[in-house]
Order: sequence, then structure tokens, then C-alpha cells
Amino acid sequence: MKVEHITYGGNVVVRDTENIYNETVEFFKGFQGGCITAPIQETPFTCKITVSDNIAIFDMNIGRDILTTNFCCFTKEDSEPVQLYARQLASKLQFLGNKILIQPKLDNFFITIVVNPFSALFYTEEMSLAGEIEFYIYDSIRRGLKF
Repeated sequence: MKVEHITYGGNVVVRDTENIYNETVEFFKGFQGGCITAPIQETPFTCKITVSDNIAIFDMNIGRDILTTNFCCFTKEDSEPVQLYARQLASKLQFLGNKILIQPKLDNFFITIVVNPFSALFYTEEMSLAGEIEFYIYDSIRRGLKF
């Protein structure tokens, strides 16, 4: 399945869940349960996930620092609410200024908002790794949902 990873005010990458190794699916299987806060083993991250009505929101944290907040859409019907939630958070983050949200082209997408630009600058290598992990967490949440 193709998934759009949209960075608010940034770029879009289309990824395919068919390319995720079974070992990776198993590694992230614990995140299928929905509303949890858990460390991601072998990484510096903790992930906080909230799932409601087939919409998911999750934060990627290092210690007390929230690096990113992600808004996940799994069905066409949920596209507008997911985008609305992302815009609401972005409107509260002054550093985003007048950056816009790129309109998703696919029904399956997630929007990443860098919540703290200073953390993003301080954790440069971790931000790159976070982008990869966010895709796996999106897939894991999707696998745990019943449509």
C-alpha cells in the first residue's frame, strides 16, 4: 500500500508498506494496540500514540523534548479531520509562519510537524532516523485498526 509522508511546510515522500521487512513489522508490533506511551527499543525515542475513530496522532520524543507530532489518515473519509488537526497545531507554532500544508494526493497519509525547531537542530541525526521510524509506526497502527 502506498503512503504519503507529508512534512508540514516541507516535502512529500511516497513510500510503500509492501517494502517493509517482516522483521521490522514484528519489531513495531507493540504499537498496534493504539493508545500507548512506549520507548522504541534500540533508539533514543519514546512514542506516545493516541487512536480514536480510526484517526491516530503520535509524538516522537527524546527525553522531555517532543521532536515531532504526526497526524495519521487511514481512510478517505478521515482526510479532512486529520488535515484540520494538523493545521490547528501548526497555527499555534509561530515559527511555522505562513508555511502551508501540502494537499495529500492519496487516501493513506500522515503529516509530520516539527514541534520544536531548536530540538530539530540539536538532534539532526535523530531527526533523520525519526522520519524512517514514523513510517513504521504509521504502518503498525494501521495494521492494528479494524476497518
